[in-house]
Amino acid sequence: MQYTVTAEDGSIAVWSVNAVPALPNPQLPNSDFDLWYAVGNYQQPGENAESTVWGTANRAVAIAGDANTNSEDLGGGDLAARLTSVAAPLLVRMAAATLFTGKFTEGFPNPTDPRSNIDFGTPFNGRPRAFRVDFRYFPGTSYEDADGNVLPGGDQCDVYVLLEKRDGDAIERIGTGWFRSGTEVADWSNLEVEIKYGELSASEPEFEYANIREGESWGDATETPTHVTVVFSSSALGDFFTGAVGSELWINNFEFLY
Repeated sequence: MQYTVTAEDGSIAVWSVNAVPALPNPQLPNSDFDLWYAVGNYQQPGENAESTVWGTANRAVAIAGDANTNSEDLGGGDLAARLTSVAAPLLVRMAAATLFTGKFTEGFPNPTDPRSNIDFGTPFNGRPRAFRVDFRYFPGTSYEDADGNVLPGGDQCDVYVLLEKRDGDAIERIGTGWFRSGTEVADWSNLEVEIKYGELSASEPEFEYANIREGESWGDATETPTHVTVVFSSSALGDFFTGAVGSELWINNFEFLY
């Protein structure tokens, strides 16, 4: 539809207005992490295994030890998730705790390649401008690589959102929101992270670790996602068994902002 606007000085402008149906503003179920269900001797976030969109590395860690992603009762029915990097019971030095949208695949977990047993992501079609979450973080004292060598610096937590358009095996990255920090946060704090749409530039601070991965490509920034991957990790480089045993990331009340 076109509108003709006449200003006080008599100049005329023609404006074209296109009506676009509003997208839904979805949230992820159980993103306040108040619901947990029992699996053997540990718990998983969600009402049950059939309906939950959340997965953890508990199944792999609990084979010969204790689960390292657990619920914490804050009182009044408010539960949070506590993720702890632990000394690994088998084959590797340490196991970072990870909570993510997705699930472990069938079969025996591969302790030397954590990502090989995970299908990341869940269906999602919103375009949030940011995400927000309450968190605490306590980095462990000795930051080491997979061989136990002490490294400079310290452990860091990861909290990130990847908006994706999927078509079969093809994954296009539509939007990225990523927080990585090694600063201790002892008191509950509210974290808000902008979601950037389109390709990240090399000048952006998160480019080095938030760039697309093997098997992905950059998608059109104006597209609507089909899936979202949300990940929380107590040790950002836990995939490479690098981190500090004892690092703890607490999370609660995750939400998308529109």
